[in-house]
Amino acid sequence: MTTVGYLDPALITALKNVSIKPKNAAIIVQDSQTKHLQGDHTNINKRIPEEWLEDLPLLLSKYEAVSYHKRTNSILFVLLGAVNGKKARAVVEVNFKRKGKIYNSLRSLGVMGIKHL
Repeated sequence: MTTVGYLDPALITALKNVSIKPKNAAIIVQDSQTKHLQGDHTNINKRIPEEWLEDLPLLLSKYEAVSYHKRTNSILFVLLGAVNGKKARAVVEVNFKRKGKIYNSLRSLGVMGIKHL
């Protein structure tokens, strides 16, 4: 498990204002998720550039926008920058439970047109 970023204080406050209470601020990636996040399973046009993965902590701290998805208890980060005219996004599940522990887990990375975010 690797920490790749943190929920910033303003975001934590905004989440609490809508009754979402993250157990901690850390955003982690499980070792088993690493290959999935690199996008080997997906169309090359929907992958985040490999060099962006190295800058993930910075990208997650300087996002363009966020939205919260109630059904999946996830935050969608719209990341700064674009890839082939499409926006990069990261999906973080708040209070993800695994083996008795609770994390904010980075579940997905990719690029897509704005209307599909």
